[in-house]
Amino acid sequence: APNETELKPSAGEYLAPLKRYLKEPDMYRVLLTMHTDNTGSDSYRDQLTLDRVESVFNWFEDSNADTRYLFDYAMSDDIPLEPNTSIDSRRKNRRLEVYLVPGKRMLEQAKKGRIAF
Repeated sequence: APNETELKPSAGEYLAPLKRYLKEPDMYRVLLTMHTDNTGSDSYRDQLTLDRVESVFNWFEDSNADTRYLFDYAMSDDIPLEPNTSIDSRRKNRRLEVYLVPGKRMLEQAKKGRIAF
């Protein structure tokens, strides 16, 4: 929601499945990228986005996930999905994107032929 940094109670059902990618250290590196719409000043949007992504990161910590290979990044409004011309498009631009990057362990196993892509 606009100006909110607290996760909704239902957030866990969307975040919990991602915990499996943190179970084997450095098999994956999980990047959390938070986006927002273009309302408010640059500094306000930057801080809001940072606070939001930290809330997600903290959820993983509070859920006893191994966060050594979990990285959070605040994108602010730099990459909108849609023009910020309506309430609906601004809602779509406020989002979390999750990227799974092969970790060192996965790359080593791939070199040994233990992982097929």
